[in-house]
Amino acid sequence: MADRTDITYIQQLTPRVAEIAAPSTEIVMQDYVDTSRLEEERFQSMGFGKLINASGKEQLDANTIVSITVQEQNLQLAFARRNDPAETGTVTTGSGPPNAVGWITFVDTSADFIAAGVAPGSYIINWTDRNTSDVVNVVDANTLTLKTPFNGTDNEYDIGDDYSVWNVTQVRTSGGNLTAVDEAGDPIPAILPTWGTQVILQTSSSGTISELSEIRYAAYGGGVSLDPSNPNAISGTDYPAGTMAVPSDNWADALTIHNTLGLKKLFLNGTSYTVPASTDLSTDVWIVGGGATVTVLTIPDSANTANLRVQDCYLESSFIDDANLIERSLMNDCTMSGGFYFEVAFTGSQVITGSGQCNIYECYSGVAGGGAGQTPSFDVGGAIIAGRGWTGGVEFLNKGTAAAFSWDMDSGRVIVNDNNTAGTMTFRGFGFWENEDTYAGTTVVDDQLHNTAAVADSVWDALIADHSVSGSFGEFVVRRLLTVAKFFSLRT
Repeated sequence: MADRTDITYIQQLTPRVAEIAAPSTEIVMQDYVDTSRLEEERFQSMGFGKLINASGKEQLDANTIVSITVQEQNLQLAFARRNDPAETGTVTTGSGPPNAVGWITFVDTSADFIAAGVAPGSYIINWTDRNTSDVVNVVDANTLTLKTPFNGTDNEYDIGDDYSVWNVTQVRTSGGNLTAVDEAGDPIPAILPTWGTQVILQTSSSGTISELSEIRYAAYGGGVSLDPSNPNAISGTDYPAGTMAVPSDNWADALTIHNTLGLKKLFLNGTSYTVPASTDLSTDVWIVGGGATVTVLTIPDSANTANLRVQDCYLESSFIDDANLIERSLMNDCTMSGGFYFEVAFTGSQVITGSGQCNIYECYSGVAGGGAGQTPSFDVGGAIIAGRGWTGGVEFLNKGTAAAFSWDMDSGRVIVNDNNTAGTMTFRGFGFWENEDTYAGTTVVDDQLHNTAAVADSVWDALIADHSVSGSFGEFVVRRLLTVAKFFSLRT
């Protein structure tokens, strides 16, 4: 049972009114039934007649039920009027009379109609001339096209005229059919119109429906979609906001939908995002972008990113807290903490904070070239570092504690900056320590790296007598192997 706490029943009128408070924009028929039944049981409602009749919902099989029909009894449903104007101002350019089509051009250079969300169908009142009209088109931030004004003195917009614009909010019923009858049982409109709302009365012409919750969950595709640049994006948390077809236009609403519905993923379908300051992303959020070359994501230091998971994004100058998972992404000039980084390309300079373990697995340099300055770097600080399967160049700086550090290379080069002052750095795998001959830091470097030049030199310098090979043929084979090794040593 879903009890809607935002519905007020006004029973002293005829017909009675069930008003849904703003900013709600939808009512599901099953929720309407449940809330009305609870209202009928209240002591204050016992002196009035029944609010609704409802039929349907008979179970046909595991996933299919008969469509629900709600019949209001001397009752009409109303969505609360939208009182606040979207824009109020003064005309700065006179409109003159209507053109041949019957439209006029309206200008206020101090307004921003786009930011105010003004759209075709919005209402406008000229308080000075006392005329009314509605918007045909939003030309730009300062200019509107209006239908011919009416009921005014001259039905024009003159310089200095005061006006207000109200947006029209689309609201809807869903999940079944809604009808109404009066006290005599005769049909009446099920919806009571209100200022600033446009009601979409959805009906079900089929004899059966699937469970609405399952349909809705499928519409999200496993996560909430956030894309303020999408022309279909809307604010609010009521369905269909945040679905793939109608994405959310702001972080706060998207995260509310995410947490309320228990969805795991937050889809970023646009190209550039900045998380608002102090946003809480620690509630099991899994951000999925459109790809590291498509979606740029910036996370401020004030955001809570503990337990955050990010996939397929380009993290630019972002701050990542502990216990996170960053995968299949690109990171540039970020501050990172303990957690897991998997298949991430690094560019620029990363700072690792805290003393937890930072696990960098199967990651690589995203910087092309092999010369000076063409290597990503990690400011280690006092963190525990476990690097496994690194490819490309890498530089380490500012290790100042004895915290454990081990780094396994698949290939590439390592630079150990002279400002490393404590502990031990252990390097293993295939690669080379580039500044070994000039290193002057006090951090101990345990160099266990292997490369073709070192292997060739070792083989070349080995004595034949040290190997258990006898006979002229065996010596010939060994000498030939040494020649080949020296050849490859010179080529590298």
